[in-house]
Amino acid sequence: MTLPAAMILDLPLVAHIRIFEDASYLAKQTPNPRRLRKIIAISGAIETEVRRFPQLDSIQLQQIYDGYTPTALPFQDVSTQERALNRLACIGRLVPVKGQDVLVRALCLLKELGKPWECLFVGDGEEGFVQNLQDIASRGNAANSIRWLGFVNDVIPLLQTCSFLVCPSHREPLGRVIFEAWDAGAVPVVFSGSGGAAEIVSAAQGGILYKQQTPISLAEAIRQAVMLDHEQRTCFVNNGRAWMAENCDPESYGRRLSTILAAAEGTRETHEDPYRM
Repeated sequence: MTLPAAMILDLPLVAHIRIFEDASYLAKQTPNPRRLRKIIAISGAIETEVRRFPQLDSIQLQQIYDGYTPTALPFQDVSTQERALNRLACIGRLVPVKGQDVLVRALCLLKELGKPWECLFVGDGEEGFVQNLQDIASRGNAANSIRWLGFVNDVIPLLQTCSFLVCPSHREPLGRVIFEAWDAGAVPVVFSGSGGAAEIVSAAQGGILYKQQTPISLAEAIRQAVMLDHEQRTCFVNNGRAWMAENCDPESYGRRLSTILAAAEGTRETHEDPYRM
């Protein structure tokens, strides 16, 4: 409804690209740069994806990380009585692109090594895929160490009981759950080829990246994470929170967004075809 209304009122448009698929969708529309004035990408990974399409070359592209307001005070110490050193969380929809199958197989390998751990899977998803994950866990003798919690509205209290967040996504445009992990005092473990999630963990030096999207590589990363001492875990979390304060401050985000929208409005022109995007 917004697009037809903008066309009728002859208003300029700004696209906010939040998922990889939207870049190709937008390119297929062959947008008129006099109508679509600017594109905002929520991460460098999304910016790179947008630049793949020559149909979008003439439209100004800017990258702004999402704003985020921490729910807790700055961390001096990531340890709490409730936080378990061997408890992991994996948060997100249970779908193939999120890579939970890689994680379950990695947990089965850890089980074979006799490593004690508990993993909380948070999120709903595709029934067949969920059943496949549970079957893998059962065959690998890991079912008793996994809790399937379904959808949880507020994940911060849950993350505050975990030492680590595992983000095994094959591809992730940004990964707000990384922000939530830092907020809650959990260290992220992320696939280095995932895009936005790896980008922010690397920029912040705020977690562990594993190089290959295989159960063995992820199992080794989890093993390394569990071996971190208290000072190392605290350093990762504080690095992440400092990066968020610099790059995701809501007031700064609002000012930058307002500047972009004002600039789009300020460059309005008369269009030969007001009904072409």
